[in-house]
Amino acid sequence: MKLAKNKNQHTHRAMNQILNKQICASISKDLRKKYSRRSIRIMTDDTVKVMRGEYKGLTGKVTKISTLSSGVAIEGNKNNTNINSNFFIIQSLAFYTLFPFPHLQVQNMVKG
Repeated sequence: MKLAKNKNQHTHRAMNQILNKQICASISKDLRKKYSRRSIRIMTDDTVKVMRGEYKGLTGKVTKISTLSSGVAIEGNKNNTNINSNFFIIQSLAFYTLFPFPHLQVQNMVKG
């Protein structure tokens, strides 16, 4: 079996817990310095900016996350279509986004 076909089968048969962790995006440069991470899972109410594709330049809050299509719905999108999560940069995190990642808060407190 080819590697790509194998990977697609694993993704298709994955549990919801694994699919949810696959929906992540890179974060902006100031957030990288603050939290010492390159990417983080997308949560609702995060502010994101689309960097490529049909909706390039669109900025808005995340309203809905779809694990089936690996897409995210943004507040400013007129068509209400899900956009692939690989096209985003997270510009600001929602307050409750940090609760699943307590190590981010600890690093921030230690550094200053």
